[in-house]
Amino acid sequence: TVTETSIEWTVNVLLKNLVAERIALKTGKDFSHDEE
Repeated sequence: TVTETSIEWTVNVLLKNLVAERIALKTGKDFSHDEE
């Protein structure tokens, strides 16, 4: 149904955002360590 598709789309977007945030945090931490 449309509802199920909307839920799947929302979950996919949230997961992508979480992955992007984790990558950003990892790169940010790496840069901080490099500066230290």
